[in-house]
Amino acid sequence: MNITPRQYCVFDVETPNKSNDRICSLSLVVLRDGLIVDARDYLVNPETTFDAYNTHLTGISAGDVIGMPTFPQVWDEISDLFYRSVVVAHNARFDMAVLNKCIHAYGIPTHDLWYTCTLKCTKQLMPELGCHKLPAICEHLGISLAHHKAGSDARACAAILQHLLHLDPAAVEESVCSYDMPEVIISPSGARKTVKLTETTQAIHDLRLIVSALVADNQLTDGEVDFLNRWVQQHHHLYGHYPYDKILHTLDGALADGILEQQELDELLLVLKETLDPVKEACTCPADQALTVAGKNLLLTGDFESISRSQLEKQLAEMGAVVQKGVTRKTDYLIVGGKGSAAWSSGNYGNKVKKALELQEKGFCVQIIREPDFLAAIKKDGACNE
Repeated sequence: MNITPRQYCVFDVETPNKSNDRICSLSLVVLRDGLIVDARDYLVNPETTFDAYNTHLTGISAGDVIGMPTFPQVWDEISDLFYRSVVVAHNARFDMAVLNKCIHAYGIPTHDLWYTCTLKCTKQLMPELGCHKLPAICEHLGISLAHHKAGSDARACAAILQHLLHLDPAAVEESVCSYDMPEVIISPSGARKTVKLTETTQAIHDLRLIVSALVADNQLTDGEVDFLNRWVQQHHHLYGHYPYDKILHTLDGALADGILEQQELDELLLVLKETLDPVKEACTCPADQALTVAGKNLLLTGDFESISRSQLEKQLAEMGAVVQKGVTRKTDYLIVGGKGSAAWSSGNYGNKVKKALELQEKGFCVQIIREPDFLAAIKKDGACNE
């Protein structure tokens, strides 16, 4: 994900009924360097029934969406903006939940998003307001609003975001966190649904297959490096995704002088091998290290061997740790369960690990630790009671 504090995708959705798992209207506004650079409005055929209450609220009825694109068609057009930006909404929990449920209702593969909420930010940065609902903030700031119209709500939210970025851009950036959007879709009967991969996800899978083939004989040739470099240069839309960035950076360094020396080939081979088992290579807890978790931000991922995840989370909270739900720039430790996970999204690691790796690449100190190493380390600190 190419996440920067300078690009935000502000969006709003309207729903056809109380189930809130379909979208009948979606609008988005893209801000870069605090300026609006794109705005889009979509009427969407939700392929489901409309409730009278929702129609009264939004003004959108079944007749208005006849012939309009369905959500998969719209998402195919806009998803890259969501993945490459910090996603923003007012009362984001609602809009993100609707988006999540709609994506999975259609069986669309996805990965987690970075997001923030202007409701949460205005409460922090504008505490003098008695009410932080969208109409109240718009009235206070003199922003025009036709509430429950996706286009108006999204543009109003974008104007609020601009105001917040003017007040305290660092606070807005600090509020950004991840939103889990699991890729594995399981029906009520327990059967897994086979779905078509998005272009980005498929390309990352292709890259891993290419790397696996290149390192199979434990050596690299000039021709293999040239092939890999041409593939990487043709797929710049993967910028911001692990392991694309790591491979691109290493290739650029090796090819900078136009001469591939054996040492550079060996270093590139090592990097490529590391990308095939990123959890193993990224683990940063020495076996003899004692680890204190009090006051640390941490989260768990995967299935655990020696203790249930919920049990361990409870123990860690009792030890003074802050147990997070998603990876953020403030995360200190990501603990990977010994059994891994049945829902790894990209080969042998999952979205939380992927985000931690991407943050490491950006210079953030997120430590990735395997279950046995972590448990041994906190036992050495004398704080763990299994």
